[in-house]
Amino acid sequence: MVRGALRLLNNAGSSAGLPLLPSATVSGSDPPVSVKDVLISKHPAPSPFSPSHCLLKDTPASDHEPLGFEFSQIDGGLIKNCFLKMNMGAAGPSGMDVAHWRKVCSSFAKESADLCDAIACVTRKICSSYVDPVGISALVACRLIALDKDPGVRPIGIGEVVRRVMSKAILGILKSEILEVAGSRQMCAGQESPCESIVHSLRSLFDSGSVDGLLIVDASNAFNALNRSLALRNILFLCPSLGRVLINTYRDDVSLFVGEETIPSREGTTQGDPLAMAMFALATVPLIKSLEEVSEVTQLWYADDASAAGSLSNLKTWWEKLSQLGKEFGYFPNAGKTSLLVSNENYKRACALFQDTGVKVVTDGVTVLGSPIGSPAFVKEHINAKAAYCGLSHGLYGHWTYFCRSVLVSDDVVDSLEECIRNVLIPAITGKDAVNDTERQWLSLPTRFGGMGIINPKTHSSQQYHDSLAVTDPMVQVLLQGDGQLPVDTLIETVKVKKQLLKKKEESHKVMCELVKSELPNEHVRLFEIGNEKGASVWLTALPLREHGFDLHKGAFRDAVCIRYGWRPPDLPSSCVCGHAFSVDHALSCTYGGFHTLRHNNVRDLLVSLLKDVCPNVCREPSLQPLSGERLFHRSACTEDGARLDIAVEEFWGYQGRRSFFDVRVFNPLTPTYRGQSLASCYKRNEEDKKRKYDERVREVEHGCFAPLVFSAAVKINLNNKEMSERTRVSSMM
Repeated sequence: MVRGALRLLNNAGSSAGLPLLPSATVSGSDPPVSVKDVLISKHPAPSPFSPSHCLLKDTPASDHEPLGFEFSQIDGGLIKNCFLKMNMGAAGPSGMDVAHWRKVCSSFAKESADLCDAIACVTRKICSSYVDPVGISALVACRLIALDKDPGVRPIGIGEVVRRVMSKAILGILKSEILEVAGSRQMCAGQESPCESIVHSLRSLFDSGSVDGLLIVDASNAFNALNRSLALRNILFLCPSLGRVLINTYRDDVSLFVGEETIPSREGTTQGDPLAMAMFALATVPLIKSLEEVSEVTQLWYADDASAAGSLSNLKTWWEKLSQLGKEFGYFPNAGKTSLLVSNENYKRACALFQDTGVKVVTDGVTVLGSPIGSPAFVKEHINAKAAYCGLSHGLYGHWTYFCRSVLVSDDVVDSLEECIRNVLIPAITGKDAVNDTERQWLSLPTRFGGMGIINPKTHSSQQYHDSLAVTDPMVQVLLQGDGQLPVDTLIETVKVKKQLLKKKEESHKVMCELVKSELPNEHVRLFEIGNEKGASVWLTALPLREHGFDLHKGAFRDAVCIRYGWRPPDLPSSCVCGHAFSVDHALSCTYGGFHTLRHNNVRDLLVSLLKDVCPNVCREPSLQPLSGERLFHRSACTEDGARLDIAVEEFWGYQGRRSFFDVRVFNPLTPTYRGQSLASCYKRNEEDKKRKYDERVREVEHGCFAPLVFSAAVKINLNNKEMSERTRVSSMM
């Protein structure tokens, strides 16, 4: 629902973002051009190879070994872990998405292990020797989707999931060597906070007045137009271990499937290749080194986005050299989309100097990697446009956070944004017309602290910006030096600062928790404690997968939020089927099909389903043997002949022939019965009650063992028994 609304806002009634058929006509094209023709033009034929720019003078033997790397680290266990860490992802040409691969690699015991070992073997083979490109043609093929840019076409490549996992394992081994080669010259090779570092560096140079201008370069079809032959040779020289992998995957044309059509990728990187960014980074390092000959120009690169700062004459020389050398490497600067930011005093001189280049000279500001640099009016206008699209969405939340980290947002903008969130977004989600200050602070907390993660821009934006300055300061100093090196101390210092800020952020959340708790009315304090329980908020962060029943409709989501925060859901009935007046508390406790009864059955059935995957002979609602003269010590012990428990499992603890019995209890901690007791005491009370009732009978009559499983209405399980907790954890991992 939220994504659909945001898409509507961003598209403003256009067809942008919608997939196109190959036979469709591109919107805004004159004369009309088909989508297929545009896609073919975006994947050009191979460019001539320039030996003068090739670093590899002698082709190594086919049996040469990579330098100092042990690819034996890539085994079946690593491959399986890579699959399990992937939450979601679309399918490549084979049609198998991440969910399918995760299942086949983890759910079939020996067969799954053999499959992971086979994938690891193929990965090691590609890394350690040259292979026939025909044998891996299906592995490297990609599915190509044409999206409507309105006007224009944006091709999106989707490779095979198994290739993504293999590439992830390879990059995990080679990351340090790739970083060493790229240094600070090309910031898309895996450095910490690269975009923020570049933005802060350029802003500090321009605001200090130490440079005449900033040249922001845009390239045409950069990744697809990269000179593949030259790139593979240079990467084999700079990073032999990665070079061999890329030669195996790029030695032959790569098939791109667009519906029933096939387009060959013969030049540049392949869209959908997980190694494309690393390949582009290392392929452009020789070009960047050649441009360093232009003195007194600070150049910063992130993939195909190049930026340069210096005097106007030096910037002109740098631009001319980039235009000349770039063609040899397959990098074609687009003068029409390149901007030169100068001060008002240098405007006329800049226009005269760059009049024959086609570069646009501006004085108000430019956008660098999504962040504005320039006059306060330009920055404010850019911020206002971005703030209009802020919403509760993972994607836009990430964009907004990056935006706050890269530019200092003014108070009037964040005030208007907070007003919009408070008066429009929150009521739309919760159904509550207005929230007070304490409830707003409650909602701004992360979900693990009982909130919803709806940030408050007043505190979020300023804190994010200053945190970004602290994290990127070591990298900014390296970039401003301009020598292209990346000292190890810089990486260590960046990681150290990040850890300190994360610790500080966690402490601030805890302080905010205590503040909110102290200001809440007594009837809401217990709800706040429940929301802080481990597992009580997973429904807010789980992916809405329909096959697992996680896709709540808008009414169910709204009601769940209202119950979480103690607000009365709208449209409740006046009376219950049992005859009592209907309320949320009554629904949680009613014995005639109330929520606790439904939840008890759902939890029991879920546990039975999970236990069947790891244990033999799982029985639901097993009957206990009738008593035949046995006397039980506890007067509250169950002595009924037809007594039953919820679950029985054989060999749960590893003892052959011994049955383990479990009984589920779901209770409502909001009832007056538990008033004045801590949540831990409530769980303990219910656990002891179950033990008194069944433990002795199970041990003495069934010769088994018994464990109660106590849940509250907020998805909290109580496992005080340490051995039981460990066994449950291990079982869930199997």
